[in-house]
Order: sequence, then C-alpha cells, then structure tokens
Amino acid sequence: IVTGEQFNTGNPSVTIVNALGQQINIEGRVSQANGNITINTEQLAAGNYTLRITTSDKIYIGKFIKL
Repeated sequence: IVTGEQFNTGNPSVTIVNALGQQINIEGRVSQANGNITINTEQLAAGNYTLRITTSDKIYIGKFIKL
C-alpha cells in the first residue's frame, strides 16, 4: 500500500518495472481510495522491482523486493 494525501487528486499512473527493465502489466491489480494506492503483487515473481507513480505534477519512484 502506498499512502499519501497527494494521491487524492486526479488519476495517478502506476508502473512497475522488473530488474531486467521490463514493464509489468498490472492492469486490474491497482485500486485507489482515500489517498491510498493498493497494488496486488500476488502474481509477481520473486525479485527486485521499481514502482513509479505519476500524478499531474509529481513523480514518485520507489523500489521493493517481492519474496
């Protein structure tokens, strides 16, 4: 879950990229409510990923490891 009041406006774009630089299809796995973005990672393989959230005026980048 990614939380922030900044996600309350607009429709942020969410992208996940694996360690090989391949963009992962997350269509249907992202939900947004009350400033929280929830991404279902159940079907992702174990590994390192980069998360990118783009809003109308900001870009947030984070990394996570799926075990």
